[in-house]
Amino acid sequence: AQTSVRATGSKNISVMSGSLLAASGAALSAAMWTASARRKASSRVVLAGLVKCKSGRVDNSPTGSLDFEVEPFPNCTFGGNITGYDLRTVLGDDAATRELRKKLASHRLLVFRGQHEFTGADHIALSEQLGSMDHGLHFAHPRAPDRRLLRVSNDKEEGFVQVGTSGWHVDGVMLRAPFSVQTMHFVSAIPGGDTLFLDLGELLEALAPDELDRIRRL
Repeated sequence: AQTSVRATGSKNISVMSGSLLAASGAALSAAMWTASARRKASSRVVLAGLVKCKSGRVDNSPTGSLDFEVEPFPNCTFGGNITGYDLRTVLGDDAATRELRKKLASHRLLVFRGQHEFTGADHIALSEQLGSMDHGLHFAHPRAPDRRLLRVSNDKEEGFVQVGTSGWHVDGVMLRAPFSVQTMHFVSAIPGGDTLFLDLGELLEALAPDELDRIRRL
């Protein structure tokens, strides 16, 4: 089974991930904002929010109801698509947020399609429900709707260029409390601007013992 997932050129897609490696194509045409977000120009943009852990404890509180089904990605061991669901429904609903966390923990990557009305303010609100955005890692692009959102693009007038395109990486690893969730809104994307996701647990399990031992000593 494949252990990597590709998010490609559709518009108005919101992505949530946890415990994953990511690699972005060199020609991203989108923008992301957040406590870290990115977006792109023209008709291509990505919104992204990076959220720090609030607590390492499992939340066993009663959950609300999320009216959507996750369609697993074919031939992949994690992740899935959600269609026909407005993410704004979760805003201000603590019970729904708890259930969303559980679905994310179970699937590790959720792709919500068709988020046409999802704004920068909505992105901030959702990210704050999932954790703290007080990490101060990014500079604000003039086109970003909120200084906490990292706007990324292939057009420097629309967002920061060449962000996250150097290879596989995990965001926020330099922090004492790394991100537990990353939220991204792909307003628009171009062919070749794919973002790839890889599960860290399965990556480690696939390594040979000598490779794993070498990495542990780095």
